[in-house]
Amino acid sequence: MTKAEDRRTLQRERLIETAEATIALSGHAALKARDLAASVGVSLGGLYNLVGDLDELMLLVSARTLRRLDAALGAEAGDDPVEQLVGAALAYCRFARDNLSLWRAVFEHHPAAVPDWHVETQLGLFRHLAEPLRRIAPHKSEAQRQLLARTWFSAVHGVVLLGLEAMLVAVPYDALEAQIAEMVRALCAGARQG
Repeated sequence: MTKAEDRRTLQRERLIETAEATIALSGHAALKARDLAASVGVSLGGLYNLVGDLDELMLLVSARTLRRLDAALGAEAGDDPVEQLVGAALAYCRFARDNLSLWRAVFEHHPAAVPDWHVETQLGLFRHLAEPLRRIAPHKSEAQRQLLARTWFSAVHGVVLLGLEAMLVAVPYDALEAQIAEMVRALCAGARQG
C-alpha cells in the first residue's frame, strides 16, 4: 500500500469515527458534509473521495452499530432456548438504551438503495435467533422459523421503541425489561404449541 493509500484509509476511518461521534451526540440529522470535512482535515471534494455521499457514510456508521449490537447479542448464552431469547431481547433493549442516537439512526436513515454488504450485516443478526427457535419449534420448517425470527424481532423492537421513546405511556425502565421478558416468553410458548 502506498503512502497516499494509507493516508486515505486513515482519513476514511477518521471520517467514519467522526460521523459516529456526531450521531451519538446529536443524532444523524446533525451530519453536515462541510463540518465533517473540516473535522477530518479534507476539502469538501476530498470528503467525497473518501465516501460516495452522506448516505454511504451513514450506512458505514450503521454497519458499525449493527456489528456492536451483534457482539452484544452474542454475549447472551445459556442452555435454555427460551432464556437465550429473553437474554437476547434484553441485550437488544439495553444496547438501544445505551446507544440511543446510533440505534435510532439505523432505523431512521432511508437511503435510496441498500447495498448487499449492509443487508448481509442486518440479516446476520438473525443467527442469534435461529438455534433457539429451532429448539423451541422443531416442528416448523426453516422458512416458518425465519418468519418467526422476523416476527420476534419486530415485536421486541416495537416494545423497545415505544418504551425508550415514551411514545404511549411512560414505562419505568425496569418495568420495560420485565414487559419484554414476559412478551418473549409468551411468543416462545406460542411457537412451541403452533
